[in-house]
Amino acid sequence: MFKQYGILQHDIYRLVKPDDDKQYFTHLDKVVSANLEDEEVWIEIIHYKDKNHWLETRAKMEKNINCQQGWQEFTNLLTPGSNVICDEFGRLNEIGFE
Repeated sequence: MFKQYGILQHDIYRLVKPDDDKQYFTHLDKVVSANLEDEEVWIEIIHYKDKNHWLETRAKMEKNINCQQGWQEFTNLLTPGSNVICDEFGRLNEIGFE
């Protein structure tokens, strides 16, 4: 479904329980208050050409009944009381950082 809208790449990752505690780092399951024994934390990364491409794609997908049904099926999987965290990221090399 994503390919038909021109999405460049779509990746989904499941957070796994770390083997040990790192002295200087905080594990993501602590940041999002997840109990990895009972819950799964997924990270979905969708790649677009640019912000305009994202806006155009989102508008088309919001009108598609299959996309709406897929979103509803996804939200039904969420733990009651939890939510979806969403944000935008820019590539660091686009601002001169390499």
